Parts: sequence; structure tokens; C-alpha cells
Amino acid sequence: MSRFHLCIIMLLLLLPGYVQAQEPEVKLRSWGLGLKSITAWYNTHDVFGKEILPETGIDEYGSGMEFTLSRRLGDRFLLGGQFVGSVFGVQDREEEILRLEAQFTGTVLFRERETLQPFLRGGVGVGFDLVKSHSNEGEVTAYGTSALFSGGLQVRVSSRLSLELEAASTFINFLEVIDSTVDDLGPDESWRVRDSSWGWRLGIGATLWL
Repeated sequence: MSRFHLCIIMLLLLLPGYVQAQEPEVKLRSWGLGLKSITAWYNTHDVFGKEILPETGIDEYGSGMEFTLSRRLGDRFLLGGQFVGSVFGVQDREEEILRLEAQFTGTVLFRERETLQPFLRGGVGVGFDLVKSHSNEGEVTAYGTSALFSGGLQVRVSSRLSLELEAASTFINFLEVIDSTVDDLGPDESWRVRDSSWGWRLGIGATLWL
């Protein structure tokens, strides 16, 4: 975990007392836009049905960003979507792996009118693994269905701003691979796969309420 993430966690622990003293009244707003910095780990990237990259040479941890859009339904339920991208380097190779996930999510907030708001979140959607070379055009892309389950804590700074810490478990069931590096003038090569990958990610960021 980076120093940046540790500093944010300390801030989350110190803010509640200050916020309660400064803004005792609670106004729940309807729309939320969130942005997080994430650290991710996955059990495997060997999901392409053939040897594309050496599994042992891939970085164990990746980093990236998460964007969320949510709509409040009632006081404690949020319906929305999230888009996540994380990058994993490959040792002694020009390629890197980009994992993308897009999911529809439902979130249940607890103590929704308090400063500290624990939550549970679940979602389903699609996931991708892209192998991209810095020297060649095209990429190899595996895609399939995805799911997540997460829990975390929101800290209300004001009626318009919340900080958020989230720990998520994710799963992707890969179904097909498309290789666009074979021949730029011809059709892309594709084949079916039946591989899966699971992992976790830790995200720290903020949500702007509108």
C-alpha cells in the first residue's frame, strides 16, 4: 500500500469529529460522481487460451482508477454504474496488461444520515483483459461477464462531498479472445475460451453529490 493511501486512511479516521461539529444538519442529495485511486491483485492473467505472455513475469499488483455514477433511491439505497481500469506491467517485456471492468451496481448505506456511513455493494457487468505492446499496433483482448461484491466506508465531509474507502472482491468469466495483431489488413482472429479470474482491489477516493 502506498504512502498516499495511508495518508488518506488517516484522514478518514480524523475527519468525523470535525465534520460533526461543523455541519450538524444532513441534506441527502440525489446524484453522486465518484473517483478513486485503486490498487488491484488478480489470481491469474492466463485467460487467453494460448500462451500470450509468461504468467510468472507479470507484476503481482496493478494500479489504476475507478469512476462511479450513482443515483440515490430513498435514503439508503444507491443505484449506479462503475468503470474501473488497472494496469499491470510485464517484466523485461514491452507489453502491459490493462484490465477493464464496467458494472451496474447497487449499494446499501448504513447510518446514512451520520458522518460515518458503512456500506455494502454488489454488481454485475463485463470485464476485459487487453495485452498491449508499445511497439506494435493492435492488441489481444479477452472479454467476458463479471461480478463484484464489496464493502467500505463513506465519510460525509459536507452535503456535497464524501470520502470513500472500498475493499472489493471481483470475478470475471472469460468467454472469447480477439487478436487484432495478426494482420492489420485482414480480419481479426478470434477464438472461444472458458477461463476465469478472481481478485481484489482497494480503492480510496471521493464522491461529489449533486
